[in-house]
Amino acid sequence: MSPSLHIGLRIPCLTVDIGSRAGRYQGHSIRKLSGNSRCGLRESLQTVAIIVIAAATHHTAQGIADFFKNKIDDIRAATSGMSPPPVYSLASSSLSSFQPFTVEEVRRIIMASPTKYCRLDPVLTFLLREFVDLLLPYVTAMVNASLVQGRLPASQQYAIVTPRLKKPGLDVADMANYRPISNLSYMSKVEERAVASRLNDYLTTNNLQPCFQSAYRKKHSTETAMLHVSSDILAAADQRQVTLLAWPARHVSCL
Repeated sequence: MSPSLHIGLRIPCLTVDIGSRAGRYQGHSIRKLSGNSRCGLRESLQTVAIIVIAAATHHTAQGIADFFKNKIDDIRAATSGMSPPPVYSLASSSLSSFQPFTVEEVRRIIMASPTKYCRLDPVLTFLLREFVDLLLPYVTAMVNASLVQGRLPASQQYAIVTPRLKKPGLDVADMANYRPISNLSYMSKVEERAVASRLNDYLTTNNLQPCFQSAYRKKHSTETAMLHVSSDILAAADQRQVTLLAWPARHVSCL
């Protein structure tokens, strides 16, 4: 087995040594499933409810989970005594509660969402979309209950975490070279998009969006930002002004 094999883990999780009899059996199951033309390797790994550990790294699922948890604890400990950031201005409006979603709004969110599947999902995503009209009242009730309570249901507070190397060629035995990639449940993503939709509507209605923000905004992108910078450079050149264009930590260009 390749030492660079990504390790999938679920917390709370079960660790299976691939050298054991159970590990060899599950490894055979993965290879059998991955040979199925209807099931890719990624889906095959998700159908096997175990943790596969790369033998050459000697890492365990619990060891990797503890490593990531300790990193978070260290960050919290280092920032716990810091004062809160200063508030320079206060908006005239406030968002004290979210407006409930209608069935039609939730349907649009579901149909516009990617059909990605997580092993934590109780039902396949394509089935949810196929019978969306039948399930909409229950999904809408869940979304609105989360908005009222300010939290996700307990069943949606889990994720499948896959440590992956930050870039090729790094030492696979060093846990610091991995970053955790979380695969969230489909319903948690639906509720996240619902909250983002309400929050974006509030910010847009009250003119609270940063005027120079180009990412994560409708009708704005990196192309929009580049056009804005290009326009400023041309306007400065027309007025015989010098433009200094700086790229952080790389180089500086003078136009």
